[in-house]
Amino acid sequence: MKRVIMIMAIATSVSFATQAINPVEKTINPQEVVTQDEFVVIEVKDLPAPVVESIRKTYAESVIKKAFVTQTEKKIYKVIIVTADQKEVTVLLNEKGEVVE
Repeated sequence: MKRVIMIMAIATSVSFATQAINPVEKTINPQEVVTQDEFVVIEVKDLPAPVVESIRKTYAESVIKKAFVTQTEKKIYKVIIVTADQKEVTVLLNEKGEVVE
């Protein structure tokens, strides 16, 4: 008889314990995180001479299609070129014409 009462007491306490636990829903507010500098379109003729010379040396028979620049203190130029075999290549260069990764 003691076992029956103990089993009923344990079963009752377990059932109440599981009802008392409410699932916690975590709400995450999405935030826009910008990790990359934003580029602004510029004219190809506005590219600095070292940038143009670097592209001419590295990609001899290529044509500059588009040019972009960052509006930060250290200017980074994003140049899209079309190679001789008609492939588009994007190159990032600093003001001195050095490749930036």
